[in-house]
Amino acid sequence: MIYEDEQALEDTGLDTHATTRESHGGTVAIAMLAGAAIGAAMALLLAPRSGRETRRVLAKRADGLRETAGSVIDDTTENLTRELRRRGRQIRRKLDRMA
Repeated sequence: MIYEDEQALEDTGLDTHATTRESHGGTVAIAMLAGAAIGAAMALLLAPRSGRETRRVLAKRADGLRETAGSVIDDTTENLTRELRRRGRQIRRKLDRMA
């Protein structure tokens, strides 16, 4: 069953699937960051270093990962906000033409 909002979007003729595809970019980036973090942690844990040195390196990498994740989240939020505003304008124009 199509909900009212989905029906309204469908009536405007907008490509709702494009938005879904575009939103997966952030998910892929987050998954890649998580995979990189897990791989780095495993490599460090298996490396021949002292416990203190390994913890120091892990802490440093975690800080870098937090910064990178923050940038990805900020960029994704910015892109989604821009896209939602653009789509909102498109919907308003279509609805104005239909009225």
